[in-house]
Amino acid sequence: MRWSPTPASSDATPVLPPLGLALRRGLVGRCPACGEGRIFRSYLKVVDHCAVCAAPLGELRADDAPPYF
Repeated sequence: MRWSPTPASSDATPVLPPLGLALRRGLVGRCPACGEGRIFRSYLKVVDHCAVCAAPLGELRADDAPPYF
């Protein structure tokens, strides 16, 4: 089963936050989808999924970027 945000109605497409909002949420360590759950479980270890909205955060590839920041 693939995660998708809850649509506003059954015929609508999934509601995703705007890119700027998702980036701001991620910069403060919160889930880009809902803004409430945590992204990291420890230093540079990403959680598998958001505890609040169940977004699959562990599937996001970060490659070598986190050590540089």
